[in-house]
Amino acid sequence: MQTREFQIRGVTIRIRFDANQVSESQIRQLVITLRLLPVNHLRHIPLITVGNRPPAGGGGSAHPGMPGGPYIRLNRNIFQSPWNRGTYNYTLLHEVGHVIDWTYNSMSRMRRDDRAGYQALLAHTHRGRTQGPGEHFADAYADFIIGKRMSAARRNALRQSTAFKNVVAGADMMCTVG
Repeated sequence: MQTREFQIRGVTIRIRFDANQVSESQIRQLVITLRLLPVNHLRHIPLITVGNRPPAGGGGSAHPGMPGGPYIRLNRNIFQSPWNRGTYNYTLLHEVGHVIDWTYNSMSRMRRDDRAGYQALLAHTHRGRTQGPGEHFADAYADFIIGKRMSAARRNALRQSTAFKNVVAGADMMCTVG
């Protein structure tokens, strides 16, 4: 395994991978994806490891209080998934969504302070193996960052969450969202 550092808008991001299993173009896709993130969010990205974990495929993440955390882990087979075959890596954005949710305590605060926004996120079906409110935030985060079509209620809930409180579209973000 090798670890490479990438400078993305003044923030150092580290990606660990086995060059015999992960191609340069796949690493480039991850870096291009990370360039979509607001600087405030880039600062919280832990080491990203691409390899055999999680063993079932997909991705995984942990906050500092969890065993081995903080980390983002991506199974090397994610690049074969239809949702990751384009310019951006949706699985990475989903895992980043978890990190941002934990960092800003977004879903917990939304459940307490913005019941309508919380319900708007829960109303969207999450199709992954893992279930729970945090999965809905991570999906909404990924959809929002790549500019995927989403309901106004869901988009507004995310924009008004603690994760986006100090993010100004256009100034802090490199992507266009509608």
